[in-house]
Amino acid sequence: MLYILLMATHYHAFSRPGYLEYTSLRLVYDLAQMDLEGWIPMRGGLTALVNDETKKALDQLRGFVIHDAKSIHEIKDLSRMEGWGEPEVHIPPRFPNRARSSGIEYKVEEMIHATCDVGVPKQMIYENCVRSVLQDLANKIERPDHILRTPLEVGLHVSTQNHRKQRENAVETRGLATPI
Repeated sequence: MLYILLMATHYHAFSRPGYLEYTSLRLVYDLAQMDLEGWIPMRGGLTALVNDETKKALDQLRGFVIHDAKSIHEIKDLSRMEGWGEPEVHIPPRFPNRARSSGIEYKVEEMIHATCDVGVPKQMIYENCVRSVLQDLANKIERPDHILRTPLEVGLHVSTQNHRKQRENAVETRGLATPI
């Protein structure tokens, strides 16, 4: 999926035994990659190129812990074989503390590896989400001019797409596994 300034991959399924189920969400930004875990994301990992300002802002987030930080001058671009062009994060001496991504040059000082954890039980998050959606719907009923945060048409569209994909997958995988 491609969003403005964000690339994301999603995977979600509840078709296997619980101990094999895993839901993941990867968000890819110009200077960061975040991997979230869980149907309701409870924790995640972040790798990012930061400057002092962004590092301070991230450090203010509840449950956010930086485990490793390296100067931009200590990291190497291992994505390309030698001689295959200049790496995007190459920092020429005349432009100290800069990285280029998607054709945009950014001021960066370090690469960090961090984790985040919401620190509350999944049940509490789920309850708050359901409560919020129901409150939004009640607001619409009480005040018809209220704009729903998630219109019902969006849910119906997503549900229809998911149902169609499940039918396609069932046809594609028929005969690959024999139920016990």
